[in-house]
Amino acid sequence: MIRSTVVCFALILPFVSFAADNKNQPPSVLKNGVEVFSIGCVGMPQESTLDMNDCMEKQVEQVNWVKNKYLSAASRIIEQNNENYPDSDPAHFHRLVTAFNEESKAWSSLIDKASSASYISWEGGSIRTEKSLSRKIELIEFQVYDIWKNWLTYVDSTPPILPEPKFTDIPDQ
Repeated sequence: MIRSTVVCFALILPFVSFAADNKNQPPSVLKNGVEVFSIGCVGMPQESTLDMNDCMEKQVEQVNWVKNKYLSAASRIIEQNNENYPDSDPAHFHRLVTAFNEESKAWSSLIDKASSASYISWEGGSIRTEKSLSRKIELIEFQVYDIWKNWLTYVDSTPPILPEPKFTDIPDQ
């Protein structure tokens, strides 16, 4: 049973590489059980299309940082729940880990395809990269909320594992 637990949990790790990479950590404020992450490009020039693209890439890195934080918490909960119930079915744990990983892959595929579709839609225009990255950011933000709602909350009054995520844009400065 221990071997299958280790193997199953190892399947989660490729999707959860929450690094101690604080350079991409967006500022946030916690209030009433909601953590509002401020996504933006403070101090970055925004005078040209290339500047705007760099800014959007920075924002993608920031929302990915938040996504990795929530994915890490979800994978920890899956592992802890398995450890807390030693009589639980190892096959169920394996199916759960597989489902979690497949869900993560499906989100990644959806986000890549949708942002590529936006890029193609705006092909020929200088705004195509910004439109593609903007869509990617919006979908990653939605994925983070989905992870929180489906993996980090409870159906009763038990507090969620992490605060509800919300996102706001930092105004251009």
